[in-house]
Amino acid sequence: MRRDIEGHGTPSDDPYEPDRVEQICHAALALEPANRAAFIAEACAGDERLRREVESLLRHESNVDGFLVEPALLTAAQRIAEGSEHALIGRQIGVYHIHSLLGAGGMGEVYRARDSALGRDVAIKVLPRLFVTEPDRVTRFMREARVLAALTHPHIGAIYGLEHVDGVPALVLELVEGETLAAHIKRGPLAPTEALMIARQVADALDAAHERGIVHRDLKPANIMIAADGTARVLDFGLASMAAGNVPHGGLTPPHSAVSTVASRVGAVLGTPAYMSPEQAVGGVADRRSDLWAFGVVLLEMLTGRPVFAGDTDEQLLAAVLNDDPDWSRLPAATPLAARRLLRRCLQRDRKRRLDSASAARLEIDDALAPPGGEAGEAGVVVPVQGWSRSHKAWIAAAVLASVAAGAAAVGMIGRPEATYVKHFAIPVRGEVSQLALSSDGALLAFVMPDVDTGRHVLHVQAIGAPRATALTGTEGASFPFWSPDNAYVGFFKDRKLMKVRPSGGAAQTIVEVTDTARGASWGSRNVIVYSQRSGGPLWRVNADGTGAAALTDTLLTPDEQSHRWPVFLPDGDRFVFWGGHFSKDGERSGIYLSSLSMRQKVFIVAARSNPGFASDGKLFYVDEAGQLVMHAFDSTSGRLEGDVRVVSAAVGFQAALYWGAFTVSATGAVVVNPSTATSQSVLTWYDRSGNELGTAGRPGVMFNPSLSPDGRRVAVDISDAKASNVDVWVIDLQGDTAGRFTFDPAEEATPVWSPDGGRIAYQSADTGTKVKVTSGFEDGRIVAQRPAVSLTTGNNIYPNSWSRDGTSLLARVEGVGLESAHLALFRMGDPRPTRLGTNNSNQTNGQISPDGNWLAYASYESGESSVYVTTFPGAAGKWQVSVGGGSEPRWRGDGQEIFYLDSQSVLTAVTVRIGTAVSFSSGPPRPLFRARVRPRLSTSDLFSYDVTKDGSRFIVNRYVPPSSVAPLDILLNATAAEAPGSSLSPATR
Repeated sequence: MRRDIEGHGTPSDDPYEPDRVEQICHAALALEPANRAAFIAEACAGDERLRREVESLLRHESNVDGFLVEPALLTAAQRIAEGSEHALIGRQIGVYHIHSLLGAGGMGEVYRARDSALGRDVAIKVLPRLFVTEPDRVTRFMREARVLAALTHPHIGAIYGLEHVDGVPALVLELVEGETLAAHIKRGPLAPTEALMIARQVADALDAAHERGIVHRDLKPANIMIAADGTARVLDFGLASMAAGNVPHGGLTPPHSAVSTVASRVGAVLGTPAYMSPEQAVGGVADRRSDLWAFGVVLLEMLTGRPVFAGDTDEQLLAAVLNDDPDWSRLPAATPLAARRLLRRCLQRDRKRRLDSASAARLEIDDALAPPGGEAGEAGVVVPVQGWSRSHKAWIAAAVLASVAAGAAAVGMIGRPEATYVKHFAIPVRGEVSQLALSSDGALLAFVMPDVDTGRHVLHVQAIGAPRATALTGTEGASFPFWSPDNAYVGFFKDRKLMKVRPSGGAAQTIVEVTDTARGASWGSRNVIVYSQRSGGPLWRVNADGTGAAALTDTLLTPDEQSHRWPVFLPDGDRFVFWGGHFSKDGERSGIYLSSLSMRQKVFIVAARSNPGFASDGKLFYVDEAGQLVMHAFDSTSGRLEGDVRVVSAAVGFQAALYWGAFTVSATGAVVVNPSTATSQSVLTWYDRSGNELGTAGRPGVMFNPSLSPDGRRVAVDISDAKASNVDVWVIDLQGDTAGRFTFDPAEEATPVWSPDGGRIAYQSADTGTKVKVTSGFEDGRIVAQRPAVSLTTGNNIYPNSWSRDGTSLLARVEGVGLESAHLALFRMGDPRPTRLGTNNSNQTNGQISPDGNWLAYASYESGESSVYVTTFPGAAGKWQVSVGGGSEPRWRGDGQEIFYLDSQSVLTAVTVRIGTAVSFSSGPPRPLFRARVRPRLSTSDLFSYDVTKDGSRFIVNRYVPPSSVAPLDILLNATAAEAPGSSLSPATR
């Protein structure tokens, strides 16, 4: 059978289908020279004229860059043009004098000409005489003229007019001096910022075209010119399609010819295989989302310097487009998170899930170029500029200097004790900064901020005085950053690991595994890290290389204390201060303590409600009982405070549930304060399976763990009351949209779970353990699972997850002790002895008993990342993994035939399951439904972000609500110089 590039191997009646000569040439060049003759003979199928044309183009190869063709074709094309009747060099066409041939391809020959009337150089594109008799080729050539006439945009090559040469149409086009993007990429990958700036211009061009109903359909590096000043132009709209309603009347051709029958017919594979969208590859109709696919391929190729899809033939390339995933590991480590997100959204094979507008792509690029801390489009991103022109480097340098000039004087004062005290120097941020840490020299700020798409915290680093921050890739889910003594690394917690990453970016490295939600760490000058690896329990120590992990303050944890947390090393690298105390008994002994690596004792310093901060000149910072950030002189040898306490800031964010104040102190005495509390509000929102928002329940608040009643009429959720510094369970009536408080103890009460009959709710009490209370509210909660003392092997806090089918037992997550991870245990009513399910030490959570009571779905870290598994219940015989690429929070459909879970990017995913007798279980492939955008987790009690109706048709999601406005962070330079001129520090009032 004849090989037909554009027709899937089917015979063709027309030996000169659009781009046939060019496509056969490109395919032949991709083969070894020895294999080309046989391929050409088969592809031309006995057509002698077609074969001669192809062989002529292939006779010579050149490394010179062309205007519209691949470099290898330029020399051959020039010889053909010069030796044919159609050679125009030296001729005069109207006011245009032809000087030289720029290039040639399937859609025309392009010449350089001089416009004698306007005194400018232009490009003249002439349809080769060989194709003048082909109506489809002429139609496409004229359509390109019409499309360009409909577009006026700085990043689209302009058309100046239409001429005819001996009856052959010729387009007069803007001459773009420079090189093709393809030639630029051949020299190696582009720096991320350069690639993104080019991509932004291309997105602008596509947006303008799409607004006019024009789809390019052949976007590729060879069709993008980069001018000498770095400006990008999108060229070659020869394959573009135009909606009939968008045809400009009075244009170059009549409106009825708006769409070529060949160019738009279903089944014609048009374009360049390596850049075709999957729908184009199978002959489907292309729309603007097809251009977005090609846009993603081009951007990924710019960043990696390599083709995204590989193959020796067109068929192999098309197969790769349809079946192979991009190699994301090739992306440079410095690629911004927003750019990675953009690439994945563009390269979705299902175009219903693909990014659907170039304007949205431009916004994503703006986020990548201007991370939180500055508005999109502002100058001032400090980036590598290797390979850029001198004008590019000068422009960036000027932009950076202009953007930071206002803060330069303030930055210069950091670390200069003699400088005047500055009360307020605002650091703008665009999202909620919930945890932050200054480098020891006060020059760099690390902080975490929620990603609006996934709801997960991402680690950012910002130079003090710079207008914006850099998001560090690979840090999704990070918490509580801290710095190494030399400021070479930022440490943080993520996915049960203590990790480190360079502030400039790169791969994050694991230092040591931790068991649960951590509460702070400090890296001392002796290269020892002291850290809290869970919300309750002692501090631990580990060497910076990951060796020697051991409990440190376990013998110092008294019965009146639940937690040691928030350690801060003193300059000697031996002594450190930390917070210790009881969560619901803020007595005299809950506050700041002094201890050391070498002595096994602690010294009480002061009653406080927050983490400490320390400056090397002997000043201790903390949040006092009045909620003010205060500073006190401190004798680090004796542990005694000296002199008067002074107020640093009356407005400081405070998270009561964490005993954490939103401030950080450098060794030099610089202080950064977040005046607002990053509470990460959310609202319960209804969605269908397609992700369409159906409505909300209740009001926005600081909440978690939504749990639907069995009849679907009510939802229980735990809500934090910031004023009362308390967390309680509330019940919302979904029919009347009214809410009522369900629990009233002063201790935190969370993680509500309805009994099968809807008559009771189980919940966790921070004081006592798991309680059960009737939903009528006429009795107090009855303790089902007693919270043991810290020293007991059964664990610490107990969080109910699921009821047994008969309502006689509760499945709960039990926190481990020491190095033990959390595990699932079954508590039977009236029996104080729990039954542990499973024995591995892999942090089991989110246990959900199936509707028939015979199976258990749960999440576990046993594979190194959180994944969803199913086992039998209660025997735990056998185990099946149902999630792919990470998963958490499984929920069953009411008939037990489907399991839902959240993947690592917060995409709500469905898996069909088939359950038989005994241990017969199987599951289908995961099917992504929609991105849930859940609220970031802040506490160990934050277990569930959503629930699902029994029929699996609707989901109630704890949707993250970004704040409408965010107060800037305040930096106070040389805050310890209390008596410096201009100081506003004042004695504290009590």
